[in-house]
Amino acid sequence: MKTRAHLLRIAGVTLVLLCAGCNDDRRLADQAKMAATAQQWHALRVEFLGKAISVVFDGKQYIRVEDDRIAGEGAVVPLRFGGKSAPNCGDPYDAMVIVKRLVRDAHQSFGTMPVAMGDSALIEVDGVEVILNSERSQAFERTVFSSMGIDPMSKDILVVKSTNHFYADFSTFAADVIYCEAGRPYPNRAQLTPYRKAPRTIWPIVENPWE
Repeated sequence: MKTRAHLLRIAGVTLVLLCAGCNDDRRLADQAKMAATAQQWHALRVEFLGKAISVVFDGKQYIRVEDDRIAGEGAVVPLRFGGKSAPNCGDPYDAMVIVKRLVRDAHQSFGTMPVAMGDSALIEVDGVEVILNSERSQAFERTVFSSMGIDPMSKDILVVKSTNHFYADFSTFAADVIYCEAGRPYPNRAQLTPYRKAPRTIWPIVENPWE
């Protein structure tokens, strides 16, 4: 059985994630001074404790460092995010993420008005950049990206969490706008929303209210 070793760089420390032995794996493990045996499974545990990181290989601790960067920009940390705003909105997502940027009291714009995003983080998950903001707000304009150091014009695909407020700005430069259903609690199809007081004969509940 031959598997690949994975290199993970955390605050200047290169870790070898070794699943099973092979010649290349053994060379990489030797560089980290981990006694890996070919064709044998090994247990690697990485623990994050605040600003400290500990690497235990087959029950023996090989690395323990403390570095402010572990808890800030440049850190690689396990993170659970999403799925917390309301019931039926999906499960949280668990991943190892790269912290690319932290911004205190970030803002986006909506016309001439500043809109608070709160303390925000830009993370990378499997090559995809994600903005996490502490103050709930829809995405209104491209400044939701530029405020976090992202040039929206350099991206092939931009995904925003918004009903329709984003359209006025994003439609001016996007080649196409695709609406996606994000589930509950507020579906993007008005026909499915159990409005209590709105009449059922208005658009977009019905396609043509004058018929």
